[in-house]
Amino acid sequence: MRVLLVYPSFPETYWGAEHSLALTGKKSMLPPLGLITVAALLPRAWPVRLCDMNLGPLDDADLAWADVVFVSGMLIQRESLHAVARAARARGKRVVAGGAYASTSPDALALEVDCVVVGEAEELMAGLVAALESGGALPARLEAPEYPDVRTTVPTPRYDLLDISAYQSMGVQWSRGCPFNCEFCDIIEIFGRKPRTKSAAQLCRELDAIYATGHRGGTWSGKKTQDGGFFCVSKEKYTNHNREYQAGNTINCERRGLQTKKFRIIDTEDASEFTYNLTE
Repeated sequence: MRVLLVYPSFPETYWGAEHSLALTGKKSMLPPLGLITVAALLPRAWPVRLCDMNLGPLDDADLAWADVVFVSGMLIQRESLHAVARAARARGKRVVAGGAYASTSPDALALEVDCVVVGEAEELMAGLVAALESGGALPARLEAPEYPDVRTTVPTPRYDLLDISAYQSMGVQWSRGCPFNCEFCDIIEIFGRKPRTKSAAQLCRELDAIYATGHRGGTWSGKKTQDGGFFCVSKEKYTNHNREYQAGNTINCERRGLQTKKFRIIDTEDASEFTYNLTE
């Protein structure tokens, strides 16, 4: 089963950062972390391609190659997402839509895709894979019945699918869910109000996978802390042998007001936002 993962383009907005990226020589701020996580949930024998339309247009040859097209994006990407779905179905391809837009507005996509995935995919992927392998009609909607345990169900994303040189930063997802109720944010609608954090070992595996791609530079992970502050760390060296990050003079902890030379990833419910700088 040949799977084409498509990340729709952003319009010219804050999210795209088109004008500032020109100063760095990069094409996009961050990779499509959701889609490369989905890729890691697919059978390893299935060939997978990724098209990030923020790097370049969708190639007709990729559409012709695919047996099924997975598309995912946010509300701001909806016009591009709908256009991709229509183009794929016009070529007789089955289309599966997931992610933030599909989860919060499934009815808006129902007529243009074969299957809408609502919520987190980990507990739904086995059923979707079986339906795809059967060759029959896909379920019109798959909806996660509960929030999965991110420590046992979430694999290391397929960072190897990315054009690493095109992105300003890499990203890791350390947690899902948020106790707050910001009116502009859909996090609680998709992931719930209770933060669920990955283990330290998972996070280290993901940083190792990013490092193995050859990426050297910023790596971002975010979650708001329970008392409303942010913990921002910039590190100068990644050392694998003891899972510590040598920091030089650029560590800043806004919430605690601390300065330190080292930061060790630990298992904790005290979720924070980190920025890693990986170098040789």
